[in-house]
Amino acid sequence: MLILAKICAMTSATAPMTATPTLTYAPAVGVIVLWTGFILVSRAGTAATLTPWDVIAIRYAVAAPVLLVMWWRSQRTSLCDIRFLILAGIGGLGYAIMAFLGFSSAPAAHAGILLPGTMPFMAAAWGWLIAGQRPSRSSWLGYATILAGIVCMAWSLEGLGSTLLGDACFLAAAALWTLFATLLRRWSADPITAITAVAVWTAIIYLPLWWAFLPSRIATAPLESIALQAGYQGVLASVIQMLLFARAIALIGPQRMGSLMALVPVGAAILAMPILGEPLSMPVVVAMVLVTAGALLINRSIPR
Repeated sequence: MLILAKICAMTSATAPMTATPTLTYAPAVGVIVLWTGFILVSRAGTAATLTPWDVIAIRYAVAAPVLLVMWWRSQRTSLCDIRFLILAGIGGLGYAIMAFLGFSSAPAAHAGILLPGTMPFMAAAWGWLIAGQRPSRSSWLGYATILAGIVCMAWSLEGLGSTLLGDACFLAAAALWTLFATLLRRWSADPITAITAVAVWTAIIYLPLWWAFLPSRIATAPLESIALQAGYQGVLASVIQMLLFARAIALIGPQRMGSLMALVPVGAAILAMPILGEPLSMPVVVAMVLVTAGALLINRSIPR
């Protein structure tokens, strides 16, 4: 609870928006670390005994009450705003359904490329369409460099493109998540209120539908599997990561954050060596250099 309280204070609307470069990027680093863990957890098959619908249910059944407590202890501004319903549909229900349908239809390794790897381009597209933020020439160079790195990494994967439905779901999830980030920044919503509203409204809409109509194996799943998903999906991914993400969007903007998300597959590839015993191939090494260089170019060229 002490960690949650610190994050709550850091993400509050009254928290100072000026910070040293290190502190400015600290929330973004936290997001990258948690996203990398998400890819590794999924790749290891920790949700194999649960349906995608079960994982979504666990995610929001845990996140909603945790966030409500944080919201109650802070400013308690209204959760009944049409913008929050829109954000819940996009970044809550829509993103979760697409992402976990992808995991059920395609190898989890594909998620490392198609989810965070395509976010720089999705964020740039939404920023251009919604906020009129046309990328500069140096930004285009950064995007091209990231694209080259992602292609290098994708080249080393087997079956990319052969599971079209799952891969399309990953792309849709990336588009929905970056649209959520763009709208969150544009509407200047209080982070704690917005994230709480997203979790609460998603839980209210989704959980009755899951209970009544959707396939489930939660009754026969091992308790440790449910507990792991509750802790990771319900707390780390849906509470801590979302609050850090909202703060990062406020500090550096959705396009900068989107470019940094390209570092997630790089981090996953590095950590997969000691954790999953996966070798680090030469295409992945080249991709690390290109993606890192591209993210740096974009972050230096995009105004806040």
